[in-house]
Amino acid sequence: MKSAAPGPSISPVEVTNVSPHGFWLFVAVESIEHPEKYPLVSQAQSNERLQPTKASRRSAKNRAHSARLGG
Repeated sequence: MKSAAPGPSISPVEVTNVSPHGFWLFVAVESIEHPEKYPLVSQAQSNERLQPTKASRRSAKNRAHSARLGG
């Protein structure tokens, strides 16, 4: 598999610090200067099993409580 050719450079980038912990880059990023143009909206689909509703949590508590009471 081959990657597409990179597009034209749109801003200067400067490496300012390299250390064992990583490196710092200075860049002019549109999303930082104008965050209103980039709303934080997830495109991920919810997973019902990972995100139970209040009703399903209540029924799970009720089942656990009944089990403790022997019923």
